[in-house]
Amino acid sequence: MGAVVRHRVVHLAALDGRGRPLRDDHADLPGGADGLEPVWGTIADAVTGLTAEASESGATVAGVTVVLPGLVDAHRGLLHDSVAGRAPVAATAQLSRRLGASLPRIRLASHGLLAAVVEVGAGGAAADGVLCYLSADHDVDFGLVAHGRPVTGATGLAGQVGHLPLDPLGHECSCGRRGCWATVIGLPALLRRAADPDDPVRDPALDVDAQVAEIERRARLDDGRTGRALAETGHALGLGVATLSQVLDPDVVVLGGHLGRFLPYLLPAYESARRHHGVNQCRLEASHLTETDLVLGAAAAALALADPVGRNADVEPGTGGR
Repeated sequence: MGAVVRHRVVHLAALDGRGRPLRDDHADLPGGADGLEPVWGTIADAVTGLTAEASESGATVAGVTVVLPGLVDAHRGLLHDSVAGRAPVAATAQLSRRLGASLPRIRLASHGLLAAVVEVGAGGAAADGVLCYLSADHDVDFGLVAHGRPVTGATGLAGQVGHLPLDPLGHECSCGRRGCWATVIGLPALLRRAADPDDPVRDPALDVDAQVAEIERRARLDDGRTGRALAETGHALGLGVATLSQVLDPDVVVLGGHLGRFLPYLLPAYESARRHHGVNQCRLEASHLTETDLVLGAAAAALALADPVGRNADVEPGTGGR
């Protein structure tokens, strides 16, 4: 079983023992809810319901992979808060307490790492090389697959690229420092550059997809401010990818979320920044994964068809579709 938390929604899927989809559903998080308690409660309720259905049909649930945005320590079951001074959250323990000992084993995965694994499995992108996945709708989600294997680092915390220090005099980041990459490529940064504070597109209650669609509409209309905002985002993207290229030398960087949607508008400024730093060509692609692809990949991980959180996992193709 897989559960993917994204944009106030928990997407759920279940597979049978042969990896065939049995269920694909979603549950909305309570409106106006703050903190993580509603997330744990929604996941626990959904998993309990699916487990009961499986039991009635004589089946058992082998496990559940819970995919969270941000920095996930899958080895220790922790979700690290990007806000300075906050302690990591014991996510696995929180969920286990709600589900009880009789319900399935829980494993965590980060959205970025799972997406990178599914990108390789779904389309064969850089299957024999190095693929980076990057999205930045809020925090930066990053995943790295090298020669068919997910890279998690010595303690499972590889991938903090959102906090690459690009401008020490820049905007303050939630981590407490200034000028992190997240502060210049994230969707909040794009909205700040593209619209005044009272512009409806910056209403925090507005769905992320609606915000992205409105900025895309303005870009198609050749709105000058929107064009400049996208150019600045493309330049900042180029600076960060230049650093990634020098350190990781990837074959391809796959962009998810708003970065993928706006890729045609970002490319000119991105290429200018890349050339300025003398970095070899690094292919950029927009991700075509759907939420269904990701949640099926999470369910597959629970069945050990793919293992986006293990140190020595093999990536199996077909964990999602394009």
